[in-house]
Amino acid sequence: MLAAIDGKAGDLVRYARVDNWTTQQTQIHSYQFLVALGEHVAGIDDVSMEHVRRQLGRLASTANLLNLDERSPLVQALPGKLDLRADFTAAVIEIRSLLEGRDSLRGDSETFRKIKAILGPWLTDLQSLMVNLTHIRLGLQDRDLANASRLIHVNRFLLLGIVAVGAMFTTMLIVETRAARRAEADARFDRRRFQDFAGIASDWLWETDETLRLTFVSDEIHSFRGEPASHYIGKPITYLVARFDDEDAGSRLTAATAGREPFRDLILSIGDGSQFLKISGSPVRHASGQFRGFRGICTDISTEVRREGRIRFLAEHDTLTGLSNRSRLQTQLRAILEGERSADQRGTLLLFDLDGFKEVNDTFGHDVGDALLVCIAERLRADLRQADTIARLGGDEFAVIHVGDGRDDPEIMVLARRLLASIRRPLQVHGFEFVVGTSIGIACFPKDGTSVEDLLKAADLALYAAKSVGGNEAVIYHPDMSERLKRKRRLEEDLKQSLETDGLSLHLQPQVDLATGRLIGGEALLRWHHPELGPISPEVFINVAEETGLILPLGRWVLEEACRAARRWSTQMGDGMIAVNVSPAQFIHQNLVDEVTDVLDKTGLDPCHLELEITEGLLMRDQELAIRTLATLDGMGVRLAIDDFGTGYSSLSYLKRFRVHKVKIDKAFVRDLGHDQGDDSIVRAVVMMSQAFGFRTIAEGVETEAQRRRLITLGCDEGQGYLFGRPEPIDSFLTNVAGGDAPGGDRGRWAVLERSRSSA
Repeated sequence: MLAAIDGKAGDLVRYARVDNWTTQQTQIHSYQFLVALGEHVAGIDDVSMEHVRRQLGRLASTANLLNLDERSPLVQALPGKLDLRADFTAAVIEIRSLLEGRDSLRGDSETFRKIKAILGPWLTDLQSLMVNLTHIRLGLQDRDLANASRLIHVNRFLLLGIVAVGAMFTTMLIVETRAARRAEADARFDRRRFQDFAGIASDWLWETDETLRLTFVSDEIHSFRGEPASHYIGKPITYLVARFDDEDAGSRLTAATAGREPFRDLILSIGDGSQFLKISGSPVRHASGQFRGFRGICTDISTEVRREGRIRFLAEHDTLTGLSNRSRLQTQLRAILEGERSADQRGTLLLFDLDGFKEVNDTFGHDVGDALLVCIAERLRADLRQADTIARLGGDEFAVIHVGDGRDDPEIMVLARRLLASIRRPLQVHGFEFVVGTSIGIACFPKDGTSVEDLLKAADLALYAAKSVGGNEAVIYHPDMSERLKRKRRLEEDLKQSLETDGLSLHLQPQVDLATGRLIGGEALLRWHHPELGPISPEVFINVAEETGLILPLGRWVLEEACRAARRWSTQMGDGMIAVNVSPAQFIHQNLVDEVTDVLDKTGLDPCHLELEITEGLLMRDQELAIRTLATLDGMGVRLAIDDFGTGYSSLSYLKRFRVHKVKIDKAFVRDLGHDQGDDSIVRAVVMMSQAFGFRTIAEGVETEAQRRRLITLGCDEGQGYLFGRPEPIDSFLTNVAGGDAPGGDRGRWAVLERSRSSA
């Protein structure tokens, strides 16, 4: 470098004595900007986007004070760099364009990496500029010392002449000696300034001779290695990392210096990986081209790497459970699919969806729901191998990548059922006990797909099938599922259109007094006759409505139509009761009391002609809500019945708390009456319990005269089933009521009872 500016003594002195402060402050502000940006991206609360922009402004303002004239010998010594100011201005413009209009970069590690890549090359050139300045000063010091020595040597000979010549020469000697001493003092002062700079810089400088042995290391190395700089003088450059017992780091550093070519930003992971070193170096050559050694700079980037690792972790993991997130799952799945596999190696993708988790959040709150998700994640970790990838995709959805050799469908189902059983074990969360079911969709690769998108689609279809059969089930993907999904989607659209265009109809099935055979009411049953597919089973389209949210407008429509029919019935005959089933969605997600009040007002129906049937399982989801709702409806005069009694909780401890009027015995206990002693016992117990509370009982699914007689013997009050009549459209049902015409010609069975149930 000194050779490059030889003969330009004026420039040398002028640039060599430039104050280090501006260059040092520019480097400090560069790192302060990157640290602020990294902390903001990592989510540190007190580091705002405005703070990041202020740090960038400070950096730009300080850099404008640098002496970056392209004619500067300091700048000319940088290979390929003639105008650093233009490079820096372009870098700042590009960074500001990335930050423009952004209120936050929380978790945006990609933008952080882009900005580092933009600023990195200029920062390295700035470091090289500092090194050049330092070494020019060292060269000046060496030259000044040499000049002073020569001057003193010459003056020794002049001393004899001065003695002979006289006082004039003595005076000249004194003047020259003082000048030499002043030059030597200046050189020593410059060396001290350089040492002060090297001592306060966050990075540390190093220099080697032609044998790659260290001739200079700044004192800052002590904070990284714990040994003074003097300890390294005379050691090979690889000694910088040798004490960490890291052969790889030493070999990489040897390879970088062996070619006698510049190297930049070589990252070395030291020892156990807890410390990281970034090192850059440039060869030093004589004017003749002879290699004289290396000069360079080292940076301890351990803190920066750990901070960036935290940002990367947040970008790839679920913050609640610590599991991989959807992005990382897709990345790992893509790596497996695109990597090399043996011919018999197969993998499995399992998608999990917890059954009924939304009700947990709605009933107990999101804190309990989040704690439950953490428990589920821990169970998956405990039940799966460390090699398996477990991810939370969002909400209550999880996924697992399981890779093995020669795994077939039976083995996959063994794994899936083991996971189902594990998740279903009771969980204690915040003082509550939960039994959580789950549905699992399974796709195998490469059989079911060779891309991430195809596999996720296949597993999702299988999951949909698992939930369709009632949940707590695992289903393996089959190509036929795609066609079934298309049919399901078509049913969704057609059901929505039928609801909007009155394509649905309401049927009524008679309910009678078992002892007299007289008609006392009817249950409203929804029917759908598809224009192309014909009659669709309620079990099919009701499930579709519940999955798509159509159940709410559908339930409202049924309630209004039933109340209109009950109004016609009561107007014509003065009596009549129509029972309407209440869906879980109506009870939980809507204000049932307000909805019933609105419909009664709209149709003008007396509340005593409306009976709402609510399943016992629904009542147990939120008992306090159920108690308040039923009490209000009872106060309005609406009749209330517990549907499908005996199939759920069936506990006296809760039954006595609810204001109901009727208990409906499920048809499963009626079918074998007289043949199954167990069914007889259950029906007798339900009747006796209901009588004790003052409830009436109605049995559904009565199809034979023998069943009717047996129910009367057991004390049951009312019945419903094919024995008394099949469901039929409202108009024909009401015509039979008004005209006294009963199916099969039994007019007495359809006579309207006088109101005699006040004791109920």
